[in-house]
Amino acid sequence: MDISADMYNRREETEYLYAHHTYIKVRFELVGGAGGGSFDRSSPGGSGAKVTGVVEVPGPASIELIAGGGGRVDVRGYGPTLDEYRSEGFQGGQGFGNGGGVPNTRIPDDVMKKLSERWAWAADWDHGPHPKFPMEEVYGCSGGGSTALLINGEVIAVAGGGGGGTTRATMFTTEPDPDHFPGIVDVRMTGPENQAHPPVRSVGGSGERARGGDATIGREYYAQDPSIQLTVEGGKGGGGGIGGAGGAKPTVLTGTPNDVFSFDSQNNQILYSSSTAGNPGTNGLQGNGGDGVMSVSYQLDNHSLYGGEYETLKLPDGTHKYLSYYQVAPYFNGAQIIVSGGGGGGYGGGGSGAALSQSAITIAQKWNNNPQGIRQSVSSAQVAGAGGAGGSYLAPSVIEGEISLSNNADHYSEYGTGGTATVYLCEVPW
Repeated sequence: MDISADMYNRREETEYLYAHHTYIKVRFELVGGAGGGSFDRSSPGGSGAKVTGVVEVPGPASIELIAGGGGRVDVRGYGPTLDEYRSEGFQGGQGFGNGGGVPNTRIPDDVMKKLSERWAWAADWDHGPHPKFPMEEVYGCSGGGSTALLINGEVIAVAGGGGGGTTRATMFTTEPDPDHFPGIVDVRMTGPENQAHPPVRSVGGSGERARGGDATIGREYYAQDPSIQLTVEGGKGGGGGIGGAGGAKPTVLTGTPNDVFSFDSQNNQILYSSSTAGNPGTNGLQGNGGDGVMSVSYQLDNHSLYGGEYETLKLPDGTHKYLSYYQVAPYFNGAQIIVSGGGGGGYGGGGSGAALSQSAITIAQKWNNNPQGIRQSVSSAQVAGAGGAGGSYLAPSVIEGEISLSNNADHYSEYGTGGTATVYLCEVPW
């Protein structure tokens, strides 16, 4: 018998052996579904566990195989011809125990209402060709499902699924006007080119022991002061029938750490940041991975866009440039969400990662470094943890049992490889 999961859907097959007065020697190899990898390939999902062994049972016998599906991240088209793509949440890989899903949540309605009161077309931010607005919805990847062997209804072995990866958000900073003054200072995050403080992606946990592997930590650094960082934990691996813990609730930064930027509301501009701890995996032989969690941030401009509170640039030739409602409102009113990666299913499901959405504001100067400016540039950063792997199991009756890493994670695809289950049967006379 040999079965493979259908992508993220589990596959089952049962065979009945009617031979009497014999023992049936069953050699098996089970591989759990891999966690989904990130849309931008920056955070791979974890591999499922490989569980092998031999078990003898008296005939007749019923042998059931369940192959767990892989996790994934979905995509949706946007823009006038739907030829650009954003990530979407998706269910976990289905299996004996299911991988943790990634809820397809949106920016909350009450937040969108606040934005729409200040920017009339806020709700259309992803429906057409727009400039770089401070709006973002980013989704992690779901976990892989577990694979199992049952004989006469008894669970003989379970191979845990890998944890789902994450997707890096597009970090936003209010861009200066083309006619800005020299010496611009604003709040930005470091990029991969920064060898001393590159961003660190959280990677999904893999199954290679009875206890599933933990997801790694994710970090983002502020370019103006790399000693200040955003840190999130990934989910912990499940094991021994106990679900892994979700990533701990991240620290939301507050206060004014230097003379360049602050994390507090000021200058009639509102900042909101939040964080969420990951969900634990569930307990038992059919443990499910924890579902991904969401954090939200937003920035609001409470200045009037009429009268004396529009932005004016006095150019070197003595002329004045007046920045209109359309040149100001979209760039100071925004909201962002990020959803973490789901845990893998298994003998104790893996926990999901934590999520953090952080707002900041430049205090070193006004927007455009304009001496007569009113607003200060704002920024947002989101980071989320990946999911932990599910635990694996071998019944006491198994001989030559082994749990190892399957290496079935695909680092070049957002689709986690589905699990497999193979058994070889041999009748042994009494």
